[in-house]
Amino acid sequence: MEPVKGALKGVAAVGVGLIASTGFKMLKDEFRYPPMLIVIALIILAGTYFDLALGWVVLIVAPIALYFARKKVRKL
Repeated sequence: MEPVKGALKGVAAVGVGLIASTGFKMLKDEFRYPPMLIVIALIILAGTYFDLALGWVVLIVAPIALYFARKKVRKL
């Protein structure tokens, strides 16, 4: 059972790495619309301080991100 737990932790680490990589690529665009920085702060807070799993972070932050993205598109 321990090898399976280790494998799942490794897969989760890969997922976090892929999301972080994509986030860094998109970050320069988000500096032009500061409210999206709230989303970035919430993701970091949920993942590090509250130690939530990736799925929970997405479920919690996605509605807020969609709200700000919609406002961003309307503003442009």
